[in-house]
Amino acid sequence: MRKELLDRGIRIDEPLPPDVPRQEYMLTIGFEFDSDTLTPEGRQTVNVLAQALGNDKLGVTLFQIAGHTDASGDAAYNMDLSKRRAQTVAVHLIRDYGISVHHLTAVGYGEMQPANAANPYGAENRRVVVISADSILEKLAN
Repeated sequence: MRKELLDRGIRIDEPLPPDVPRQEYMLTIGFEFDSDTLTPEGRQTVNVLAQALGNDKLGVTLFQIAGHTDASGDAAYNMDLSKRRAQTVAVHLIRDYGISVHHLTAVGYGEMQPANAANPYGAENRRVVVISADSILEKLAN
C-alpha cells in the first residue's frame, strides 16, 4: 500500500496536499487544554474508533491519523501539538486495542488545513481525522 502511494508521489507519513482525493473520517477526540492528554470523553471516542478499525469487514490496510489545530498560537508549536495528539491516538490504538502499528501512521498538520477556513480560530479546526489510504488509491483510479 505504501509503495503504491509512493509510486504516485504520495507519502502517507507526511501531510497530504489538499488536492489529494481521500475519504476522511472527522472525529471529535477531546484533549486536555493545550495538551496531548486525552480527556475521559476522548478515550471513549478512541475506543469506538478502535472497534471500527479492528473490524475485519473494513478491509482497509493503512490509515493516517491526522492531527489538526486552530490558528491560535505559533505555527511551529501548533504543528508539534497536532503531531503529538495524532501520536497519542495512534499509541492508544496500538497499545490498548491491539491495532497493528503497520496499519497506522500519525501525522501533524498544525493549522495548515482548517475545517473552517472562514474562522481559523474556531474549535472545529481542533480535530483528529482518520484517512483511509485505500480511499486515496480508489479515488485516484477513478
